[in-house]
Amino acid sequence: MEFKKEASIVVFPAQIIGKDPSNWFKTIIIDKGTDDGIKENQAVVTHQGVVGHIIEVTPKAAKVLLISDQNSSVAVIIQDNRTEGIMLGMQHGRCKIDYLTRTAEIHEGDMVITSGLGGIFPKGLRVGAVTQIKKKSYGLFQDAEVHPFVDFSKLEEVLIIR
Repeated sequence: MEFKKEASIVVFPAQIIGKDPSNWFKTIIIDKGTDDGIKENQAVVTHQGVVGHIIEVTPKAAKVLLISDQNSSVAVIIQDNRTEGIMLGMQHGRCKIDYLTRTAEIHEGDMVITSGLGGIFPKGLRVGAVTQIKKKSYGLFQDAEVHPFVDFSKLEEVLIIR
């Protein structure tokens, strides 16, 4: 087996030129499109962490679905204990992780990173921190609320992962 020792991630910078004015979707428009080699389902990040992924592309622009949108889902891992789950967007810029095993020890402040599963986001990208754990008295799973590291209200520039 030839195991790679280094990850080869190529990023492409873009500027935000628009935001969805409605409350239905949380999307942004960037100034790069198919003319620049941009495709659907490419990950979008900043130095703070994961922003979202590209859902629509034109020759000169692309639409990015933010991870905080209710239609977004990201395969994630709690960094310290390697517990996997699916992070979904919620209202007010928050996210929640579903399908965390009930027996996993999860704490407020635990860092959440991408798992690399799902085919869009590479493994190990910073997503957010756990702010609340919800463990019901029944069931196989527990939920966690996550505060994303990215401040979506102050986004100006992003990086697209190719």
